[in-house]
Amino acid sequence: MLLMVFVLTETTVTACDVCGAYMGIMPNEKNSFIAVYNRYRAFKGDYFTGSNELFPDGSYFKTEHAGHGAAGVSTYEVFRVTELRARYFVHPRIELNMVLPYATNKEVVGSSSTVAEGLGDLTLTAGYHLFDDTITSDLKHRLIVGAGVKLATGDDRDNGNGQRITILNQPGTGANDAIIMATYLMGYKQWGIMLNGMGKLNGTNAFNERIGNSISASSCLFFKIDIGCGFQVLPSILVNYEKTKGEYLKDVLQSRTGMQTLLGGVGVQVSYRKFALDIMAQKAISEPKSSNTMFTTLRSVIGLTYNFSQDNFIFQKKD
Repeated sequence: MLLMVFVLTETTVTACDVCGAYMGIMPNEKNSFIAVYNRYRAFKGDYFTGSNELFPDGSYFKTEHAGHGAAGVSTYEVFRVTELRARYFVHPRIELNMVLPYATNKEVVGSSSTVAEGLGDLTLTAGYHLFDDTITSDLKHRLIVGAGVKLATGDDRDNGNGQRITILNQPGTGANDAIIMATYLMGYKQWGIMLNGMGKLNGTNAFNERIGNSISASSCLFFKIDIGCGFQVLPSILVNYEKTKGEYLKDVLQSRTGMQTLLGGVGVQVSYRKFALDIMAQKAISEPKSSNTMFTTLRSVIGLTYNFSQDNFIFQKKD
Protein backbone atom coordinates (compact mmCIF):
# COMPACT_ATOMS: atom_id res chain seq x y z
CA MET A 1 0.00 0.00 0.00
CA LEU A 2 1.23 3.45 -0.84
CA LEU A 3 1.71 5.52 2.30
CA MET A 4 0.08 8.82 1.53
CA VAL A 5 1.96 12.06 1.98
CA PHE A 6 -0.18 15.13 1.43
CA VAL A 7 0.67 18.80 1.65
CA LEU A 8 -2.47 20.90 2.11
CA THR A 9 -1.77 24.35 0.75
CA GLU A 10 -2.27 27.07 3.30
CA THR A 11 -1.87 30.35 1.56
CA THR A 12 -2.13 33.22 3.97
CA VAL A 13 0.79 35.15 2.54
CA THR A 14 2.75 36.86 5.28
CA ALA A 15 6.40 37.07 6.11
CA CYS A 16 5.70 33.85 8.02
CA ASP A 17 4.76 31.85 4.92
CA VAL A 18 5.00 32.81 1.29
CA CYS A 19 2.86 29.81 0.48
CA GLY A 20 2.48 26.22 1.49
CA ALA A 21 2.30 24.61 4.90
CA TYR A 22 3.47 21.28 6.18
CA MET A 23 0.48 18.98 6.34
CA GLY A 24 2.15 15.84 7.60
CA ILE A 25 2.26 12.21 6.53
CA MET A 26 -1.18 10.67 6.19
CA PRO A 27 -0.94 6.85 6.53
CA ASN A 28 -4.73 6.45 6.25
CA GLU A 29 -4.78 6.94 2.48
CA LYS A 30 -8.14 8.32 1.37
CA ASN A 31 -9.68 9.02 4.75
CA SER A 32 -11.23 12.36 5.52
CA PHE A 33 -9.98 14.18 8.60
CA ILE A 34 -10.21 17.14 10.94
CA ALA A 35 -7.06 18.58 12.52
CA VAL A 36 -5.62 21.34 14.65
CA TYR A 37 -2.15 22.64 13.76
CA ASN A 38 0.14 25.23 15.26
CA ARG A 39 2.78 26.82 13.01
CA TYR A 40 5.71 28.92 14.21
CA ARG A 41 8.24 30.95 12.26
CA ALA A 42 10.94 33.35 13.48
CA PHE A 43 13.07 35.90 11.63
CA LYS A 44 15.99 38.00 12.80
CA GLY A 45 17.43 41.27 11.52
CA ASP A 46 21.03 42.11 10.62
CA TYR A 47 21.93 43.27 14.12
CA PHE A 48 20.08 40.70 16.21
CA THR A 49 21.90 40.35 19.54
CA GLY A 50 19.54 38.11 21.52
CA SER A 51 20.74 34.91 23.17
CA ASN A 52 18.12 32.68 21.46
CA GLU A 53 17.50 33.34 17.77
CA LEU A 54 15.13 30.34 17.46
CA PHE A 55 12.72 31.72 20.09
CA PRO A 56 13.65 35.42 20.32
CA ASP A 57 10.66 36.38 22.50
CA GLY A 58 10.97 33.51 24.92
CA SER A 59 9.41 30.24 23.73
CA TYR A 60 7.40 28.44 21.08
CA PHE A 61 3.99 29.58 22.37
CA LYS A 62 4.78 32.74 24.35
CA THR A 63 3.72 36.13 22.96
CA GLU A 64 4.45 39.46 24.62
CA HIS A 65 1.96 42.22 24.01
CA ALA A 66 2.71 45.47 22.21
CA GLY A 67 4.91 47.89 24.10
CA HIS A 68 7.04 45.27 25.88
CA GLY A 69 10.41 45.32 24.18
CA ALA A 70 13.18 42.79 24.72
CA ALA A 71 16.42 44.19 26.05
CA GLY A 72 19.40 43.95 23.72
CA VAL A 73 17.34 42.92 20.67
CA SER A 74 17.44 45.23 17.67
CA THR A 75 15.02 43.58 15.22
CA TYR A 76 13.10 40.32 15.00
CA GLU A 77 9.72 38.98 13.86
CA VAL A 78 7.76 36.00 15.20
CA PHE A 79 4.67 34.51 13.58
CA ARG A 80 2.39 32.04 15.36
CA VAL A 81 -0.62 30.56 13.58
CA THR A 82 -3.18 28.10 14.96
CA GLU A 83 -5.19 26.41 12.22
CA LEU A 84 -8.34 24.35 11.96
CA ARG A 85 -7.86 22.01 8.98
CA ALA A 86 -10.25 19.59 7.36
CA ARG A 87 -10.49 17.30 4.33
CA TYR A 88 -13.58 15.56 2.98
CA PHE A 89 -13.96 13.25 -0.02
CA VAL A 90 -17.09 13.93 -2.08
CA HIS A 91 -16.03 11.29 -4.62
CA PRO A 92 -13.38 8.53 -4.44
CA ARG A 93 -11.14 10.77 -6.57
CA ILE A 94 -12.21 14.25 -5.41
CA GLU A 95 -11.26 15.81 -2.08
CA LEU A 96 -12.23 19.18 -0.62
CA ASN A 97 -9.85 20.91 1.80
CA MET A 98 -10.18 23.80 4.22
CA VAL A 99 -7.75 25.76 6.39
CA LEU A 100 -8.95 28.44 8.81
CA PRO A 101 -6.07 30.20 10.62
CA TYR A 102 -5.83 32.41 13.68
CA ALA A 103 -2.60 34.43 13.64
CA THR A 104 -0.52 36.21 16.27
CA ASN A 105 2.27 38.17 14.60
CA LYS A 106 4.90 40.15 16.49
CA GLU A 107 7.58 42.59 15.31
CA VAL A 108 10.24 44.08 17.58
CA VAL A 109 12.55 46.94 16.63
CA GLY A 110 14.78 47.93 19.52
CA SER A 111 12.56 48.58 22.53
CA SER A 112 9.41 49.05 20.40
CA SER A 113 7.12 46.17 19.54
CA THR A 114 3.83 45.66 17.70
CA VAL A 115 1.48 42.70 17.85
CA ALA A 116 -1.22 41.95 15.26
CA GLU A 117 -3.64 39.21 16.26
CA GLY A 118 -6.83 37.87 14.74
CA LEU A 119 -8.55 35.59 12.27
CA GLY A 120 -6.56 34.89 9.12
CA ASP A 121 -7.62 34.25 5.54
CA LEU A 122 -9.73 31.16 4.85
CA THR A 123 -8.31 28.79 2.21
CA LEU A 124 -10.50 26.37 0.23
CA THR A 125 -9.04 23.91 -2.26
CA ALA A 126 -10.18 20.89 -4.26
CA GLY A 127 -7.93 18.05 -5.39
CA TYR A 128 -8.54 15.48 -8.12
CA HIS A 129 -6.71 12.14 -7.99
CA LEU A 130 -5.70 11.97 -11.65
CA PHE A 131 -4.22 8.51 -11.33
CA ASP A 132 -3.69 6.03 -8.53
CA ASP A 133 -1.88 2.98 -9.88
CA THR A 134 -0.16 -0.14 -8.58
CA ILE A 135 2.93 -0.68 -10.71
CA THR A 136 4.08 -3.83 -8.90
CA SER A 137 3.02 -5.49 -5.66
CA ASP A 138 5.48 -3.25 -3.78
CA LEU A 139 5.39 -0.09 -5.89
CA LYS A 140 2.49 2.32 -6.16
CA HIS A 141 2.12 5.95 -7.20
CA ARG A 142 -0.47 8.71 -7.29
CA LEU A 143 -0.88 12.15 -8.89
CA ILE A 144 -3.19 14.78 -7.41
CA VAL A 145 -3.93 18.05 -9.22
CA GLY A 146 -5.98 20.84 -7.73
CA ALA A 147 -7.02 24.45 -7.48
CA GLY A 148 -8.61 26.75 -4.96
CA VAL A 149 -9.00 30.20 -3.48
CA LYS A 150 -7.75 32.12 -0.49
CA LEU A 151 -10.53 34.43 0.72
CA ALA A 152 -10.07 37.81 2.43
CA THR A 153 -11.66 36.80 5.73
CA GLY A 154 -8.74 37.97 7.90
CA ASP A 155 -8.12 41.33 9.53
CA ASP A 156 -5.77 43.57 7.50
CA ARG A 157 -6.41 46.85 9.37
CA ASP A 158 -4.43 46.40 12.61
CA ASN A 159 -2.52 49.43 13.88
CA GLY A 160 0.59 49.67 16.02
CA ASN A 161 2.50 52.62 17.44
CA GLY A 162 0.07 55.05 15.83
CA GLN A 163 0.24 53.70 12.29
CA ARG A 164 -1.06 50.80 10.22
CA ILE A 165 1.04 47.66 10.41
CA THR A 166 2.54 46.48 7.12
CA ILE A 167 0.49 43.95 5.16
CA LEU A 168 3.30 41.40 5.64
CA ASN A 169 2.58 41.36 9.38
CA GLN A 170 -1.22 41.58 9.35
CA PRO A 171 -3.30 38.48 10.26
CA GLY A 172 -4.98 38.70 6.83
CA THR A 173 -4.00 40.20 3.48
CA GLY A 174 -7.36 41.78 2.61
CA ALA A 175 -7.18 40.22 -0.86
CA ASN A 176 -8.64 37.21 -2.64
CA ASP A 177 -6.12 34.91 -4.32
CA ALA A 178 -6.24 32.00 -6.80
CA ILE A 179 -4.31 28.77 -6.26
CA ILE A 180 -3.10 25.96 -8.54
CA MET A 181 -1.20 22.94 -7.25
CA ALA A 182 -0.05 19.39 -7.91
CA THR A 183 1.23 16.56 -5.71
CA TYR A 184 3.02 13.40 -6.82
CA LEU A 185 3.40 10.46 -4.43
CA MET A 186 5.31 7.22 -4.71
CA GLY A 187 5.58 4.38 -2.22
CA TYR A 188 7.90 1.38 -2.28
CA LYS A 189 7.48 -1.12 0.56
CA GLN A 190 8.11 0.91 3.74
CA TRP A 191 9.53 3.94 1.90
CA GLY A 192 7.66 6.88 0.45
CA ILE A 193 8.39 10.14 -1.33
CA MET A 194 6.23 13.20 -2.01
CA LEU A 195 6.82 16.07 -4.46
CA ASN A 196 4.52 19.08 -4.29
CA GLY A 197 4.30 22.32 -6.26
CA MET A 198 2.02 25.33 -5.98
CA GLY A 199 1.53 28.70 -7.64
CA LYS A 200 -0.60 31.55 -6.34
CA LEU A 201 -2.00 34.58 -8.15
CA ASN A 202 -2.52 37.28 -5.54
CA GLY A 203 -5.20 39.96 -5.56
CA THR A 204 -5.16 43.59 -4.39
CA ASN A 205 -6.72 44.81 -1.15
CA ALA A 206 -8.63 48.01 -0.29
CA PHE A 207 -5.34 49.82 0.49
CA ASN A 208 -4.11 49.16 -3.07
CA GLU A 209 -1.58 46.67 -1.69
CA ARG A 210 -0.79 43.18 -2.88
CA ILE A 211 1.78 40.46 -2.43
CA GLY A 212 3.62 39.46 -5.59
CA ASN A 213 2.55 36.19 -7.19
CA SER A 214 4.29 33.34 -5.42
CA ILE A 215 5.53 29.82 -6.03
CA SER A 216 6.49 27.07 -3.63
CA ALA A 217 7.77 23.53 -3.91
CA SER A 218 8.37 20.83 -1.34
CA SER A 219 9.66 17.29 -1.07
CA CYS A 220 9.44 14.70 1.66
CA LEU A 221 11.19 11.35 2.06
CA PHE A 222 9.79 9.10 4.79
CA PHE A 223 9.96 5.59 6.23
CA LYS A 224 7.22 3.63 7.99
CA ILE A 225 7.95 1.78 11.23
CA ASP A 226 5.26 -0.48 12.72
CA ILE A 227 5.79 -0.86 16.47
CA GLY A 228 2.66 -2.89 17.19
CA CYS A 229 -0.59 -2.38 19.12
CA GLY A 230 -1.85 0.01 16.42
CA PHE A 231 1.13 2.39 16.67
CA GLN A 232 3.19 3.59 13.70
CA VAL A 233 6.15 5.97 13.56
CA LEU A 234 7.06 7.73 10.31
CA PRO A 235 10.29 9.78 10.41
CA SER A 236 10.89 12.07 7.42
CA ILE A 237 13.33 14.44 5.75
CA LEU A 238 11.75 17.65 4.41
CA VAL A 239 12.86 20.31 1.92
CA ASN A 240 10.84 23.41 0.99
CA TYR A 241 11.38 26.28 -1.45
CA GLU A 242 9.45 29.59 -1.35
CA LYS A 243 9.67 32.62 -3.62
CA THR A 244 7.87 35.92 -4.09
CA LYS A 245 9.08 39.37 -5.15
CA GLY A 246 7.38 40.89 -2.12
CA GLU A 247 4.88 43.64 -1.35
CA TYR A 248 3.50 46.03 -3.95
CA LEU A 249 1.98 49.39 -2.96
CA LYS A 250 0.07 51.07 -5.80
CA ASP A 251 1.87 48.65 -8.17
CA VAL A 252 5.29 49.75 -6.91
CA LEU A 253 7.45 46.97 -5.46
CA GLN A 254 8.60 47.83 -1.94
CA SER A 255 12.28 47.23 -1.27
CA ARG A 256 13.42 44.43 1.05
CA THR A 257 10.02 42.71 1.15
CA GLY A 258 10.78 39.74 -1.11
CA MET A 259 11.47 36.17 -0.10
CA GLN A 260 13.46 33.40 -1.73
CA THR A 261 14.20 30.69 0.79
CA LEU A 262 15.27 27.07 0.67
CA LEU A 263 14.47 25.27 3.93
CA GLY A 264 15.52 21.85 5.14
CA GLY A 265 14.69 19.83 8.21
CA VAL A 266 13.19 16.72 9.74
CA GLY A 267 9.76 15.59 10.84
CA VAL A 268 8.05 12.69 12.53
CA GLN A 269 4.51 11.40 12.69
CA VAL A 270 3.33 9.13 15.49
CA SER A 271 -0.04 7.57 14.71
CA TYR A 272 -2.38 5.39 16.71
CA ARG A 273 -5.39 4.02 14.86
CA LYS A 274 -7.36 7.12 13.77
CA PHE A 275 -5.14 9.70 15.47
CA ALA A 276 -1.84 11.17 14.26
CA LEU A 277 0.60 13.60 15.87
CA ASP A 278 2.92 15.49 13.50
CA ILE A 279 6.05 17.44 14.48
CA MET A 280 8.36 19.22 12.02
CA ALA A 281 11.28 21.65 12.28
CA GLN A 282 13.25 23.38 9.50
CA LYS A 283 16.03 25.93 9.14
CA ALA A 284 17.12 27.93 6.12
CA ILE A 285 19.60 26.16 3.83
CA SER A 286 19.89 29.04 1.38
CA GLU A 287 18.52 32.58 1.66
CA PRO A 288 19.84 35.65 -0.20
CA LYS A 289 21.28 38.10 2.30
CA SER A 290 21.44 41.85 1.86
CA SER A 291 21.49 44.83 4.18
CA ASN A 292 18.41 45.52 6.33
CA THR A 293 16.60 42.28 5.50
CA MET A 294 15.10 39.62 7.78
CA PHE A 295 16.46 36.07 7.82
CA THR A 296 14.64 32.85 8.75
CA THR A 297 15.89 31.25 11.97
CA LEU A 298 13.26 28.53 12.53
CA ARG A 299 10.10 27.17 10.96
CA SER A 300 8.22 24.49 12.92
CA VAL A 301 4.84 22.79 13.07
CA ILE A 302 2.92 20.72 15.60
CA GLY A 303 -0.39 19.13 14.58
CA LEU A 304 -2.98 16.64 15.82
CA THR A 305 -5.23 14.90 13.29
CA TYR A 306 -8.32 12.70 13.62
CA ASN A 307 -9.00 10.53 10.55
CA PHE A 308 -12.38 9.05 9.73
CA SER A 309 -13.28 6.61 6.98
CA GLN A 310 -16.15 7.02 4.51
CA ASP A 311 -18.41 4.22 3.34
CA ASN A 312 -20.34 6.49 0.99
CA PHE A 313 -19.60 9.54 -1.14
CA ILE A 314 -21.87 12.34 -2.24
CA PHE A 315 -21.34 11.66 -5.96
CA GLN A 316 -20.55 7.95 -5.96
CA LYS A 317 -20.87 5.07 -3.52
CA LYS A 318 -17.73 3.29 -2.48
CA ASP A 319 -17.30 -0.04 -4.22
